[in-house]
Formats: sequence, structure tokens, C-alpha cells
Amino acid sequence: MGQNEKILMNYVLVMSSERLVYEGFFKSVHLCLTDGLITLLPNHTPFIGELKEGSVSLVTDKEETIKLKAKGGFVVVFKDRMEISLVEEELSEASK
Repeated sequence: MGQNEKILMNYVLVMSSERLVYEGFFKSVHLCLTDGLITLLPNHTPFIGELKEGSVSLVTDKEETIKLKAKGGFVVVFKDRMEISLVEEELSEASK
């Protein structure tokens, strides 16, 4: 990799205790954290956040929107990917 090339974190894994919800590339993720609402874009600074009850919205690299409701959970943003673990999630809608 050359000096001017950047690693873009745009891979996300969304899971619950019941199933793998989504695995793939994203354009944006919108979450309800205990500290407030946050929108995560590719190459976001690494951090860990606690999700509160509310909605999770994900826009995939194919412009599909996935909306979920969760009772809580957490998000971990790494340098090269994001992992979201949800408590008692349910799909509220998916659209193109």
C-alpha cells in the first residue's frame, strides 16, 4: 500500500444473540447511544459505545436501508471495521 492510500473502514457486522442480522459494506450507520444519537461514516475514529433502546438504521453500499429496533447493545468501531451487538432486535423495515 502506498503512502497516499488510506484504509477505509466501511465493513460492518450486525448481530444479535439470535442471528447474524447483516454483514457487509455500509455508507452510514445511525445509532441511539446512551450519550445521544450518532451517525457513523466510513473511516470513523475507533471507539466503544453503549446502545440504548431505540432504532438502528444502516445504509448499505448498494443504497439499501435496513431499520431495526433494539432493546440495547453496544457498538465497537475498529480501524478497519465496525461490530454492532444488539439485544432483542427486530426488523422494522428494509427498503431500496
